[in-house]
Order: sequence, then structure tokens, then C-alpha cells
Amino acid sequence: RPPSRSAPVLLAAGGRGGAGAAIAAPTALSLLATTFPAGPARNKALGVYGAMGGLGSVVGLLLGGALTQYVSWRWVLFVNVPIAVLVLLGTSVLPRGERERGRADLSGAATATAGLAALVFAINHAALHGWRDTVTLGFLIAAAVLLIAFVLVQRSAAAPMLPGRILSDRARTGAYVTMFLVGGGMFALFYFLTLYMQVVKGYPPMRTGLAYLPFTVGIAVAAGGVGPQLLSRLTARALTVSGLVLAAIGMGWFGALSPTSNALTALLPAQLVAGFGLGLTFVATTVVAINGVAPQDTGIASGVVNTSQQIGGALGLALLSGVAATVTAAQPSGTALPDALTSGYVDGLLLGGAVFLVAAIVAAATMNARVVASH
Repeated sequence: RPPSRSAPVLLAAGGRGGAGAAIAAPTALSLLATTFPAGPARNKALGVYGAMGGLGSVVGLLLGGALTQYVSWRWVLFVNVPIAVLVLLGTSVLPRGERERGRADLSGAATATAGLAALVFAINHAALHGWRDTVTLGFLIAAAVLLIAFVLVQRSAAAPMLPGRILSDRARTGAYVTMFLVGGGMFALFYFLTLYMQVVKGYPPMRTGLAYLPFTVGIAVAAGGVGPQLLSRLTARALTVSGLVLAAIGMGWFGALSPTSNALTALLPAQLVAGFGLGLTFVATTVVAINGVAPQDTGIASGVVNTSQQIGGALGLALLSGVAATVTAAQPSGTALPDALTSGYVDGLLLGGAVFLVAAIVAAATMNARVVASH
């Protein structure tokens, strides 16, 4: 189809897919929180949950690369249909939860979604046309009005989408802010590394997928094994801060990238360190985010964990990609295109590492020492 007709189709399909994921992901996390009591059992379950996420990333990258390279990019979308059917069949073994009747907070959902969408659009538009552009300013004002309206709706709604009691715990709120920042840094990592590997290095899709294996292995090992084990010796705050510092070190390692860098000496070790650090962070932060939540609120608390990461990713990527584009455009005249692009990508990755360090500061300042595996 012509591009003018394809874009709305892709946007509509992506929106529906995102809505489905927004329902499924928090539900799965909520089931873990209600099935396993706080302590070693829940920590281990959350670790397996994170490891499965890492394994899913490996399968998705490899399968997506193979389908794109050897069949068609459209099959990256088609393949989700049989996968969804298998997931639906698998839900038959899940325990039945208690059903609670209540009204959906449609006003809260509408104002929050529209406000965040306007903010992301404004940031992306500013990267191309500047912050003083009329359209940029208009969408920034619209985002501010809509998000203020969301806060007011939450205060007056009988059944708010985000009850105040969820954010009343300082450690839990800190975990949400930490996940927000982690999303911004992690999305930037995937975006800039993919561009570096495919545009600068010329990797085909399959090789790009294989190149991400160290990152995913690091997440799976840390989340599935090392993280839950360390929670029996360290507080969640200490583990979160340690993981974020490791992730920042990995991002700093990418600062040495050049158009001629060798994958074994540049990409592999940096991804392994960053992935391991993020794996530790996911387990510890998730434990804090759902700790002490009433059973009827586990779905909301789990939803905020996932939403924080996705919103942080969207906003962070919009900002960092704009910075990278500006750095690339500012290179001296005569600079080779691969060198100019790499400069922008490297600066984006380094800023992503700085975001991880900010997240570590937030975690250290807000997460208290009470969430440990012995509970």
C-alpha cells in the first residue's frame, strides 16, 4: 500500500497491540504477587519472570531478524497471531482469581493517555523544528492541561485509575520513578545500538539479532539466578543501586564505539555488563514496587510498574534521539557520514548511562532498607 495509507494502519494496529500488552503484562505480574507470599518464594518467582522476559527478547530478536532477512518484514507482525493463540491456550492452567466489580475510570484513562501522547509528540517535534515552534508549544500546553486534568480527576473520582494509596509509600513511589528512568535509558540503548549496527556497521537483520545475545544473557542470568540470591543478603535498595551503576558502566563502555569497532571487544562486554546490571535492577525494583500492596491493589501496582517503564522509554527516547540528531548535524563539514552518525549514537548512549545514574540516586534516596528476602 502507499505510505499515506500504511502509516494509519500501522499506528492503529500498534495501538491495539499496546492496549493488549497493557492488560496482559500487569495481570501476569499481579498473579505472581497474589500467588507467592512476600519473601524468598516471591523473589524467586519475580526473578524467573524477569528471566523469561530476557529469553523472550532473545527469541524475538532472532526470530524477527530471520523473518525480516529471509521472508518479509510483514511476517514479524503475522507471527504474533499463532503466539497469541498459544498464550490464550496457556491461560487455562492459571488459577482463578477473585472478581471485583467496579466502574472503569474512563476519564482518567483518556486524560492520561492524551496528555502523554501530546508530550511525546511535542518532544519529537521539537527535535526537528525547535522548542519555540508554534506546534511544539501548542502540544506542550495541551500536555500540561491534560495531565493536570488527570490529577484532578484522580482526586475526585469514585474509583480512580491511580488511587492515592498506591503512591503513599515513599519506597514504592521511588521504585516507580526508578523504573521510569530505567525505561528511558534502556529504550535508548536498543535504539542507538540497532542504528549503529545496521546503519554504520551494515549488519543484516539476523546478525543484529544475534549481536544482542550478550545483553539478553546478562539480564536472564541476573534476574533468574543471581538477583534473587543476592536479595537474601542485600537490601532491595542496595541491589537496585548496584545494578544501575553496573548498567551505567556498560553504557559508558559504548563511549569507545567507532565505525571500525570490533563487536567482540566493544559490543559484547558492554552489553553483558549493562544487561546484568539491568537484570539485578528489575528484580529488586519490582519487589519494592509490589511490596505491602493490598491484594485488591496488586493489579494497579503491577500496572504502574509496567506503565512507568513504557512512558519513561517513550519520553526518554524522544529526548535522547533529538540530542543524537543534533550532535550528528553539528559535526564539522567534511566529516564522513559513519563518523558523524556514530558521534550522535555514542552521545545518546552516554546520556542513557547518565539517566541510569540519576535512577540510582533516586533509588538510594527513596527506597528504604525494609524490603529483604527474609520477610
